[in-house]
Amino acid sequence: MENIDKNNINTNAYKNIIRNFNIVIGISFILLISSIYIISIFSINIPKINSDTNLALLETVLSENFIFYIKIFFSFLIPLTFFIFTFLFVLNPISVKSILISFVLIFLTAIYLYNLKYKVLLNPLENTKLFINLIVHITAANFIMLFISALSYIKYDIKKLNNLYDFYTMTAEIIIWSFLIFFIMFLIIGTVFALLYFNGKIDIKILVKSLLKNNLKNIKILLSIFTLITVSVIYFSYIIYNKMPNTKLSINISRTLSLFISTASILIIIYNLFNNHNILLYVCIIFQVLFIINMFLFRIDKECKLITQIIYIISNTIGIIFSVFCLKIYTSSFSYIFVIIFNIIIIANYIHNIIAAIIKKYRNFIFIYNYIYVIFFIIILFN
Repeated sequence: MENIDKNNINTNAYKNIIRNFNIVIGISFILLISSIYIISIFSINIPKINSDTNLALLETVLSENFIFYIKIFFSFLIPLTFFIFTFLFVLNPISVKSILISFVLIFLTAIYLYNLKYKVLLNPLENTKLFINLIVHITAANFIMLFISALSYIKYDIKKLNNLYDFYTMTAEIIIWSFLIFFIMFLIIGTVFALLYFNGKIDIKILVKSLLKNNLKNIKILLSIFTLITVSVIYFSYIIYNKMPNTKLSINISRTLSLFISTASILIIIYNLFNNHNILLYVCIIFQVLFIINMFLFRIDKECKLITQIIYIISNTIGIIFSVFCLKIYTSSFSYIFVIIFNIIIIANYIHNIIAAIIKKYRNFIFIYNYIYVIFFIIILFN
């Protein structure tokens, strides 16, 4: 009896240690990432404007600052965030090998991002090809860093590649839970603000002036608070996922989104038959990105119902049609071989998904096939 009591005490003590350890990790994670962005926010310096200010010189300074901060954001803040994020997957138990490998790979990616030609952002419409090229390279580098985080999740154990399926599900769940939490928060804040405004408690002009004074100090404070809340919400969403790993929230939402995206894509194609605007190129890029993200999230379960199977087949079929349409738009706007190759990969992926859904086999291969995208992104980095 005494042994049983001792075992219970030891077990409870162990659980308390793990619980406290996780709390420390959580607080450290939130404070560390928040501090990185908050320091960057307060380092932004806005030149003062007066009657003696040379506006041409001011425009040059602001342009150079804009490029500098964008470069720092992509080549320092985001890579460092990814690296810190990988610690969540290697701390319990700790894996020094995973930390070192992740550091080297993310550090090399950060150097690559720093050396990109960001000056095209000043006049993106003057050279559409260079602008698209920049966006493609930034996207490719970030997807690779996400994949590095995924490999940290399995501690670089090649035998556990199938577990990456769980990683992408977790990522989707974190994003969705974060959006839901933010929606509730903004709904409450928006309601309070509207009540105060319509009751004459808030003067917009006075509010704007207070935000702009003292080198935008109040705006920086608000951005810092928002940063802290954002990181906290993301970590809290991560905790929610760990507490409820089988909610399948991402899959269910993706099924709903697939209907919206498919319908909108058909409308875009029909609209193009009667109109032809340059803005259509960017609309196609946005919706194709949505299609690809949704393709990663929306997959067939073993116990799928007939209606789910039909939605999956229809959405992938429309994905093929829309990709062919996008390919036509892209090739008529600029000649970029990797965009063509990427669309061929996407179309092949859609075809595979349809076949897998019909014969109800090789569902695990659906996710493994998507690593072709990672290989493709790596190739892009060297071109």
